[in-house]
Amino acid sequence: MISYLTTWVNACWGIGQLLALAVLRGLLPRQDDWGWRIPYALQVILVTYHFLIKLNIKWMWPLPLFLVAFFAPESPWWLVRKGRFEDAKRSLIRLTSKKRGREGNFDPDQTIAMMRHTIASEKEVSSLVFQVRQNLTKGYCRCNIP
Repeated sequence: MISYLTTWVNACWGIGQLLALAVLRGLLPRQDDWGWRIPYALQVILVTYHFLIKLNIKWMWPLPLFLVAFFAPESPWWLVRKGRFEDAKRSLIRLTSKKRGREGNFDPDQTIAMMRHTIASEKEVSSLVFQVRQNLTKGYCRCNIP
């Protein structure tokens, strides 16, 4: 458990740095007062939010997560694994940028075929690894049993 918590702290530092970089990079072209006011306002909002969490007002966090989960499309990989290829194609088209689709180098059927091939390869490799692991375990038990 300690390794997960340590990794989570590290991940939060990294995510925070990436968010700060995104905010500052997005506001870099602004030459007016809002170029520095918006980052400060975001920090105040986050500190206030953190303070509300400390006061056990925890109803705010699930609301943004619920909205994101509600509007997020299904993963095309998950849909392909479940055999729902038409739904996967619609989801893939929805997730693909319009610029890439207009250039004509994107074929959703070809991408789904690649996903199916990858999933089949993963199943084959994982079953092979399981068999090898099972055989090694049996051999280990046979050698150690008097």
